[in-house]
Amino acid sequence: MSTLSGLTPTSVTPSIAPVNDPDQQAQLRRRNETAVFSPVEESEATTASQNRPEQGAAQQRQASAQGANPASASASQQRNDSAEASRPVQQNTSEDDSSQSQNLAERRNEERLQKEQLETIRDLARRDREVRSHEQAHQTVGGQYAGAMKLDYTTGPDGRRYAVSGEVPIDLSPVPGNPEATRLKAQQIRQAALAPAEPSSQDRSVAAQATQLALQAQVELRQQERAETEDSDREVEESRSIEQESENRTERSDARNDDVKEQEFDNAQERFETIFEQSRDVNEQALVREQYKDQQATVGRNLDFIV
Repeated sequence: MSTLSGLTPTSVTPSIAPVNDPDQQAQLRRRNETAVFSPVEESEATTASQNRPEQGAAQQRQASAQGANPASASASQQRNDSAEASRPVQQNTSEDDSSQSQNLAERRNEERLQKEQLETIRDLARRDREVRSHEQAHQTVGGQYAGAMKLDYTTGPDGRRYAVSGEVPIDLSPVPGNPEATRLKAQQIRQAALAPAEPSSQDRSVAAQATQLALQAQVELRQQERAETEDSDREVEESRSIEQESENRTERSDARNDDVKEQEFDNAQERFETIFEQSRDVNEQALVREQYKDQQATVGRNLDFIV
């Protein structure tokens, strides 16, 4: 006699007692056959199984064996039932493991994607800072010769816009008619081009153009200085010529003055001599008159003595 617990047999306990009575043996055989071949309702797990044809063939083989040995047939049938009942459990476990593996793989893929997106966002943010700092350095040092900053953006995984490149327009034209101002402007532009920590090839190209502009301005400045020097020398020469002419005129004037003075002196000397001569004549005449008077007086006295 076999004992089945529920729809899925979990234990098989054959119970065979020695019976000597032929009637009891026949009754026991019928009970065992009834217990073995009575239909068993299929569970949902058994219905889902893919081995039902094999199960029917196995039951037929077990029935043939049970006809020869009812007790062993009953035990074999119960073991087969137990194995068949355990297959859905194993299948369910396998399906659960497969589902868990799939979920784990999906989670890992999602984590990997999130990690890649986070790394991309970090790279974009770092690039945004580098671009803004780079262009700001150009604009700050360039001053009045630098234009407004222009940035190119891209959208990151987080939906934000990040600057990936940029430019700052710069004025490389010379200052008309002023090479010194052009030279100073070129120097400032060159400093602005090399202001970032890591100048690009375009920045170095602009710096080279600014250097060339400064050299051209320096050449023009030297030419202008040379022309100014020549003009100054010409002015100095003209000034010297004027001074020499003035000195010559002064010398001629002095010579004329000396001649005039000498002539005046001669004239004065002549006048003095004339006056002196005249004075001497007058004195001589006066002296003659005095002498004459003295002679007359002497004659008169002599006459007096004589008389």
